[in-house]
Amino acid sequence: MAGLYDRVREEKERPARRRSGVLVGAVAASVLILAIIGGLIVRSISNELEWRSFVGDLSAATYYAYQNDSLRADGADGAARVLGENIYWIYNYLTIRGPWEKTEPEAPEAEAVKLTYGNGTTLHFWNAPEKNGKKTLFLLLETAEGRQYAYLTQYCY
Repeated sequence: MAGLYDRVREEKERPARRRSGVLVGAVAASVLILAIIGGLIVRSISNELEWRSFVGDLSAATYYAYQNDSLRADGADGAARVLGENIYWIYNYLTIRGPWEKTEPEAPEAEAVKLTYGNGTTLHFWNAPEKNGKKTLFLLLETAEGRQYAYLTQYCY
């Protein structure tokens, strides 16, 4: 029994072992990977919430324009009023095929088409450079409250 006490005493008197560099590296790599995954999840949730806000604002403007027959299109060829089902066709095309690639708002080009909904909301869209061999549109929705949503879309014609 005395040998057991001697071993315990020897263990207490030994200097503490240093942590293995491999273990520290593995823990650091794990923390980094978790931080990256967490950042991607937060970004994904943020993009989804912004997309839902975009759809909500576009929906409200579409409803207003339909009820008041107030959607107006301005482009290089002049201005025209958009009627009835065409208002909802535009809405469905944009929302059902999305969510689109989020981008930074920029000023519309001279060749932009501008839809004015009548409640202070405007939607500008114009051709953007092709991506992956597909035609791309730049969308910029501006609400009366000053919110802006900018997306790049790929479309078929």
